[in-house]
Amino acid sequence: SADCGPGATAGSGGAAFDLTLGQSLTCTFTNTGAPQVKLRVQPASAQVALGSVVALAIEVDTLGRPVEGVEADVRFDQALLEIVNADGVAADQVVVGNCRLPRLLANNADNAHGSAYVARAVSAAGPQPITGVCTLAVLTFRAKGLSNGTAVGLVLPGSKAAAAGQPLRLETTGGTVQVLSKGLTFINPPAL
Repeated sequence: SADCGPGATAGSGGAAFDLTLGQSLTCTFTNTGAPQVKLRVQPASAQVALGSVVALAIEVDTLGRPVEGVEADVRFDQALLEIVNADGVAADQVVVGNCRLPRLLANNADNAHGSAYVARAVSAAGPQPITGVCTLAVLTFRAKGLSNGTAVGLVLPGSKAAAAGQPLRLETTGGTVQVLSKGLTFINPPAL
């Protein structure tokens, strides 16, 4: 009989997996217990003028636990923001941060769908798993649409961390960006 593995239960309402021809299993994953790793957007909130850029880091905090791999799945509103390179041109990758995870498994930015995905891991030759706080990646956004005074959310829905081939409980904290007009607009200009 098939098993969903640690942190998951078999039943309806979860993710369905085809095991062999004619056999399937539905697993519901739960993230119970204290987080073993934290992944967050830094700064947690930012303001940027329309047409300008803002850089946000995806920060890993291992909470003192050795970590061998981290995946960050970032989602954003593509009508208001786009990922750009150092020249301000729309980019299909993000800047890799200072985490000592030399194997770059994935680095994709998809401005059409409002997503970025970065996956990094230790290599067979080293170094050792990381501990502490480091930057997994830096995303530079250009504001291309006004957010009407509300903050645009950046979320990390499919992010993961692992050590010794096992998934770790991950706490993610997204961020917000507020896009402001380039200058002040007076409804009733002051008398000069």
